[in-house]
Amino acid sequence: MANDSTGYNKLILEWITELRDAARKANSKVEFNYLKALKSLKEHKDPIRSAAELKPLKGFGDKTCSIIDKKLREHFGSSYNPPTILVPTQKKKNKNQVEKPDSEVTNMFSIRKNSAMGSSTVKSPAKKLVRANRQYIPAQGSGGFSILVALLRYEVEFQQKLVNKLDLQEMSQRYCSSSMGQTNQIGSFSGWNSIKTLLNKELVSKTDSRNSYYFLTDEGRKLAHNLALVSPSLKAFSEKYLIKNNQPANDNFTQLKDSIEQPQDPEELPTYRPFIFEPNQYEIILCIDTRERIQTSMGTDNRSAFASALQKQDVKVEIRQLPLGDFIWIAREKRQLANMIRFESISTDMNNGYHHSTRSDSIRKELVLDHIIERKRIDDLACSIKDRRWDEQKYRLKNCGLRRPSYLIEYIGSRSKKVDHAGLSYTTLDQAIVNCQIDGFDVKITDNFEETVRYLTFMTRWLERQYTDRMLMSCANKSDLARAGPSDYRYITFNEFAINAGKIHTFTNKEMFVKHLLQIKGLSLAKIDAIVERYPTLCRLLAAYESQSTEKAKQNLLTDLRMNTAINANRRLGPMISKKVSDFYNAV
Repeated sequence: MANDSTGYNKLILEWITELRDAARKANSKVEFNYLKALKSLKEHKDPIRSAAELKPLKGFGDKTCSIIDKKLREHFGSSYNPPTILVPTQKKKNKNQVEKPDSEVTNMFSIRKNSAMGSSTVKSPAKKLVRANRQYIPAQGSGGFSILVALLRYEVEFQQKLVNKLDLQEMSQRYCSSSMGQTNQIGSFSGWNSIKTLLNKELVSKTDSRNSYYFLTDEGRKLAHNLALVSPSLKAFSEKYLIKNNQPANDNFTQLKDSIEQPQDPEELPTYRPFIFEPNQYEIILCIDTRERIQTSMGTDNRSAFASALQKQDVKVEIRQLPLGDFIWIAREKRQLANMIRFESISTDMNNGYHHSTRSDSIRKELVLDHIIERKRIDDLACSIKDRRWDEQKYRLKNCGLRRPSYLIEYIGSRSKKVDHAGLSYTTLDQAIVNCQIDGFDVKITDNFEETVRYLTFMTRWLERQYTDRMLMSCANKSDLARAGPSDYRYITFNEFAINAGKIHTFTNKEMFVKHLLQIKGLSLAKIDAIVERYPTLCRLLAAYESQSTEKAKQNLLTDLRMNTAINANRRLGPMISKKVSDFYNAV
């Protein structure tokens, strides 16, 4: 194709379609971005003659334009000659103006400090000099400053390249002067909006996965080093990890440049540095969701009832916001260890690369144990079944990453077991509870609140005995946990659990297909898993139906699919369910 007035629209459409198909095959959310790009390019009538002309169109970010530009150069070779894009002219630089030295960071902070104090020593030429330079330097205590130095600490001090959102927020809030909110609230870091600026200026980058991990770019790493060296709040960190021979930090950065330790090559850093809890160095804590409550005889909600009742039984509890479930158990570093010197040397096992938790490194260390409990009072259970919330909640519990999801069904006295609730008969509710067990959930039934407290107390005591002499290890993420067995005693951190168990707002094709199937009455999670394993997307299933020559063949397409249940590990889906799904998707 020649470089003529018709442009490269058709060729770019083909490439974007290929990128979309590849993203769809990988179940990546980038597919939705390519769909936007396809739509906007089809609606664009003018010829496209270079990748730069794509930027104003919706769906064409810097990364997509870079891919298209590379493909155009590979396709046309030396014959590719994109037109020059006119840009606004910039003001001429003053000949007498010299480039700022590395001490600019120090000068910037001193100017801002004096300005805030109303000092008369701040002159307008200095202000104009700062504004004239386009380099981005965040102020101390700002969101951008705190995020950069937090990522630097993870990389230099803890030898960890990728950091998840909640861990990054937790570290960043130590250096941000704005209001932080409660530390047990998920996503409470008020300076997080600055991440958009850091990403746009290519100081920070992130992975393409839905639950993104963040890391410093080369430019971001240089700026973070400069910020740490001139920040009083990071003086101890700088002297220990950034400056050779523990030389004291001076005010002028240029005097320190030659004494900065060269950090380890970031490309050689592990994406995640796990840690170990040695026996007797952690405690078992029962975490209660902030929304968990009981109704009093006066008709009001008592949110502290569970905590008060369990503390009377000498159970260590903590009330915090949980993304899923009402009760979980965590293993947390003991307080006497957490109060040790902040920057004590790291004890590292050179053979396996694990950080042993023998001191505080100012990172909250908590591992979520296998058990997660969703408490359902019987009347609430009936309402959940009627509006189909229960099926979706079971799916989320099953896929949150924890190995032992369970339901605690609480009746309102023993007599309520033979009473209808919310318009559902007690036999229907009993069958729903049995089906829940077939789907692989542990189910515990209690008669009242007091019995529920006794069960939670028993579970805590049992877990404390189970982990008395156990060494626990952390996992990087849910996928890493899935590859480990219960006997390996490997668990994800609380922040990683919170990210994976949170509500999904952008669904993959497979997840949307599961949501479809959940609306078909009679399909349990085990049956849905069997269908999705064979046909991961709705398109695959519809294509399979189209390939069948008769209506009878369509109705029997899913009959022989095998599903794993708690009762039968190799049970067929059966002709009735197969016909029901076929009728749902092939109705005229």
